[in-house]
Amino acid sequence: FASGPKGVYHKYQTNPTTWSDWEPAAGPADSQLTSQPTADGRIEVFAINGSTAQHTWQTNLNAPYSPWDTFGGPGTEIVATANADGRIEVFGTSSAGVYHKWQTGFSTWSDWTWLNTTAGPAVS
Repeated sequence: FASGPKGVYHKYQTNPTTWSDWEPAAGPADSQLTSQPTADGRIEVFAINGSTAQHTWQTNLNAPYSPWDTFGGPGTEIVATANADGRIEVFGTSSAGVYHKWQTGFSTWSDWTWLNTTAGPAVS
């Protein structure tokens, strides 16, 4: 996945040694991106560009992605990781500090929860 002034693009592996061409994947332009596999192996992608946070996910293994969906408000950095039980947890920064959001079920999420009052270095 990559993002530029016209939105998000992606490539995918077509066999063990070759890749597709870059294809438009919609999504917010000029975004900072992160991705994380779900517990069942599907990929979920998160994007944030200063004015919006959105996400998309594979609808099944090796399947197309869902339409992009709103995932929260503005921010500057975003990173996703898996908890010990396989649920995804997402961390983001804004001028107000560091926030996180986590999966509460197969397709449900908590609200963004504030972790810190001072935005610091990028979350990685």
